[in-house]
Amino acid sequence: MEKDININLNNKNGQNIKGLKNRKNKKERKEQIGKNNEAGITIITLTITILIIIILASITINAVLGDNGLLSQAQDAKDLAERTTIETGDKMNKVLQEYMNVMAEDEGGITEPEEDTTPPTVIITEGEITENSIEVNVTANDPESGLASENPYIYYLNGEEKTRSNSSSYTFTNLTASTQYTIKVEVYNGVGIKGEDSITISTTAKPGLSADEIQQNPSTYYGAEVKGYTCSSNGVETWRIFYADESNIYLIADDYIPSSAAPTSTAGHSLNVGNTNYKLYFSNIINDYSGSSWIRSNTNSKAREWLSYVDSNPKSTNNNIKAVAYLMDTNKWSIYAGSVAEYAIGGPTLEMFCASYKDTHQSRYINNRVENSAGYYVKWSNTTDSSYNEYVIGLTQDEYNSIYIKSDTSKANGMWLASPSASYSNSLFNAEYQRLC
Repeated sequence: MEKDININLNNKNGQNIKGLKNRKNKKERKEQIGKNNEAGITIITLTITILIIIILASITINAVLGDNGLLSQAQDAKDLAERTTIETGDKMNKVLQEYMNVMAEDEGGITEPEEDTTPPTVIITEGEITENSIEVNVTANDPESGLASENPYIYYLNGEEKTRSNSSSYTFTNLTASTQYTIKVEVYNGVGIKGEDSITISTTAKPGLSADEIQQNPSTYYGAEVKGYTCSSNGVETWRIFYADESNIYLIADDYIPSSAAPTSTAGHSLNVGNTNYKLYFSNIINDYSGSSWIRSNTNSKAREWLSYVDSNPKSTNNNIKAVAYLMDTNKWSIYAGSVAEYAIGGPTLEMFCASYKDTHQSRYINNRVENSAGYYVKWSNTTDSSYNEYVIGLTQDEYNSIYIKSDTSKANGMWLASPSASYSNSLFNAEYQRLC
């Protein structure tokens, strides 16, 4: 259910192999080398280890020769050197073999890193928005390759590239007030893979717009978001311009309200709730209002001007007009009027809906009239048939930020209009799918 409001918008290191040389048990040595594997022995470390063994062997040779006074015995020295060389070579071979054995036992072995094929994650959020500028902030993440080092962000406005940047924030300028723009941001990671996100944002209306200026430019301003208007209820986050005449601006809620945000009736009863928290019905409150006479005596006079039915049927007590009385209860719906608006009702009347639609669809709009004592009928303006019907089909969904018809029916099928239908006395007009019925 939507509402309309009238306001004036003013490593570890590898273990040294020397430690292995002092171990007597081969198994212990293998286990120790296994530990080295866990720490990750590199080729450089292994080379250094081998050099250390060679140096130690050389020191042993010198000590042996010195202690036994064999410098003059060249042949013995030669034999000893040869033996030592052989022993050193054996030791080196053992170390190399043990290293290769460890590597062979390593299940994973040495593997090449997998190629990064995952694009960065990209999320765009709104920043500051004015009548001629839109700021966007981008959150991008790529844990594998990171973002590109040079200008990873590319910003687009309505499909046109505007800039390439190192910054995750950008402001589009020189825009038109009350206009919807599609913004896309592409982000590249360190290996050139692209991620992207897009968002649709509208600029705000010009500050200080008069009702007359809005009325003269409905295609520009109808559906525009109104900044700065607040009310005491949390059922509505965003308000949009629905209609304007010479001196008044009428606002409508951007989305349906939940059951908790709908006021109780004049007798304190709540609306019936359907299969979602946004589908609301009138069975509980029907008997809390008498009908046309109650509306004429208790509804704000300016709101009542948009419901001519009560003047042509001042004594109607049909169930549909009783439901309308709840929607026209300006005292109960005043929680949405805040401190600025003159009044609030639970939904636009049929007459106001048609007036707004005519301003934005001048070549094909909807006419309405009080057909009988039950209520109104409607017809398209460009039909040759002079008769009115209980419904019209062909409304375009989501135009003007969905102030008329919403394509998303996950919350509700449509919005109630504060007007009775002539189809029968229990029927209320509503705007749903692509029709008004």
